[in-house]
Amino acid sequence: MRSRSASQPKLILLDEPVAGVTAEETAAHAELIRTMARTGYTICLVEHKMNMVMGLADSDRRPASRQEDREGTPAEVSADPAVLEAYLGVLAHA
Repeated sequence: MRSRSASQPKLILLDEPVAGVTAEETAAHAELIRTMARTGYTICLVEHKMNMVMGLADSDRRPASRQEDREGTPAEVSADPAVLEAYLGVLAHA
């Protein structure tokens, strides 16, 4: 069995890859990330530009509180009352 090296990754970790770039550059980066995912790479993305994340992600995981995380599709996680409360201060019962 042949082992992979750093030049042949299976997993790519990206931390804020589009911080401080223009909307056009963000779109170009998103397309590059999409292409990498289609060609077999697993991408772990930490990013604050949620419009880009929502357009790319197959799954989403966010802290809902200090004790628990929420995991699911981006739409499911974004609509979760505990996530809304943790990120926006929106009360689950409001």
